[in-house]
Amino acid sequence: MWKAVTALRLQDGIEIITVDVDQGVAVLKRRHNCNRLPIKWEMKIIEEGVINALTYEDLVAHRDVFLRLVSLSEMRKWLDSDEVYV
Repeated sequence: MWKAVTALRLQDGIEIITVDVDQGVAVLKRRHNCNRLPIKWEMKIIEEGVINALTYEDLVAHRDVFLRLVSLSEMRKWLDSDEVYV
């Protein structure tokens, strides 16, 4: 699941966050994605494919970056807003 969320962070027309609860809940909105993955990870995924590019060790070290973790209150603010929430 975490690789799918990470791959969706590359899409221009989808903005995605993951609520940092229990096992996480990913939430998507159709709108411009202004919070893409850092270019270092984006290039690696494009070159190697998401399955081969990322390891569990990468997730442990960079889970906030890959999953765009937010709190429950941050998720509520994000859902209620049409503005881009970073």
